[in-house]
Order: sequence, then C-alpha cells, then structure tokens
Amino acid sequence: MSWKPSNLVVPWQAFERGLPKFVDPEDSATFPLALPANYEAQLFFNIGLREVINPVNLDALPYGWRFLAPKPPQVGVSWAVYLNDAGAVTGVSYGNGIDAVQRAAVGIQNRLPRQIHTSQEVDASAYELRVLRINGLSIEGFWLKATVPQVDLIVPYLTLGTTFNNSPIDPTAAYPLIDFLRRLAPQADELLAFPHSPPY
Repeated sequence: MSWKPSNLVVPWQAFERGLPKFVDPEDSATFPLALPANYEAQLFFNIGLREVINPVNLDALPYGWRFLAPKPPQVGVSWAVYLNDAGAVTGVSYGNGIDAVQRAAVGIQNRLPRQIHTSQEVDASAYELRVLRINGLSIEGFWLKATVPQVDLIVPYLTLGTTFNNSPIDPTAAYPLIDFLRRLAPQADELLAFPHSPPY
C-alpha cells in the first residue's frame, strides 16, 4: 500500500546542514546520517486547545517537519529531528515516546487503519499522511488528509490516557477529524478555564 505523497518539497538539505549544528558533537554519532534512506520525513502540524474548541482551516496553520529514524519498516531505538517552516532545526528527541511514535509509523505502513464508524479499511491512495499534535491534551496522531471528496481522518496513536467521557480512544482506528476535535472540546474548555492554564 502507498499513501498519496505530499506536493511539498522535503527540506533534506536544510536537515543535513542543521543537524550537526544542533546536536552535541559527543552525541552526534548516535544519530544516523541525514539521508532519505535513514529517515522518514513527516509533515508536522501543532494545534492548541483553542483550535480544538473552534476548529480552523488546519491547512492554513504553520507546519514543520519531523525526520524519524530508523525509517519504517525498520524498527529499533528511535530518534526524531524537528525542523520549523523556515527550515531550521529546532529540536531532537529520543526515548520511550519517540520509540512509540516510530512503532506507530511502522504500523500504519504495514496495516491500514479501519474507520471507527464503519470498520472499513481506509483507502491509502486517497489520503496524504501527516502528523497532528494537540498541545494541552497530549494527543498525537496521523492526520489523514483527504485528496478526494472525503472527510479528513485522524489515527490517534498517542493519547496518554485521554478519553471520550471515560470511554477509551482506539489508538489504531481512523476517526473523522472534525468530529474527533468536537468530542475533545469540553476537555479543552475545562483546561482553558483554569486560572493558571498556559495560553495554548
């Protein structure tokens, strides 16, 4: 199976230039060489609690890139390098959380998710694969951006205990994205109501 490729150009040269400047020289050998053969380039979007309550045109939001290694279908100890929309390396991550991200990336390449309401497999050729992080709720998922007249979907592989009214969220299922955000809106509203809530 093959997900529809993005029309955006992956900033491989910026990644290659930026990684050695950002990583401590004593640790740089830990990271694979910045080559397409070693990393999966993921288009990466962030939204906050306010966007959960009032969904905006997500395509209009700033985006960055996450370069994930080892490149699926390989598995193992994982690393992630983040670039912003200006092509600058802004962070590197590793540890249990990134290992879970990498396992999810391998899983969605090997096994098509099923739509939560119909149990039908998603048609990979009709969707572009992106990553969406919901700050404040600690949720991250694959944003399946529809390239045909279909609704966008999300496969929420990291939820850190977040539920829908105490019902668990299936981390392998594909939910309609806007419906998913609406179901999270009450929790986002409660968090924003706290006096010392960060300005997400």
